[in-house]
Amino acid sequence: MTTFTLFDLLQLLRESADQDSGVAVIVDENNADRTFDELGFDSLAIFNVAAQIEERYSIQIGYDVMAETKSPRALFSLIQRRLAKAA
Repeated sequence: MTTFTLFDLLQLLRESADQDSGVAVIVDENNADRTFDELGFDSLAIFNVAAQIEERYSIQIGYDVMAETKSPRALFSLIQRRLAKAA
């Protein structure tokens, strides 16, 4: 199974935030349970991160499921399940 850690996801989220001048957030293990709304991410930013993950790790996340994912830790859990299925 491909290794994907919470740190990997948080790094992608930080990179996304850096690229979007409208998002000024600190994303780390301490706030991984906060909602994306609370962290200042909009749905487009989250979908962009999901697209990067799908491309890098050859998995399908699905935008309908993605829209229901409310926090970085919940997204991480979803990605872990998809990677396990793909293995």
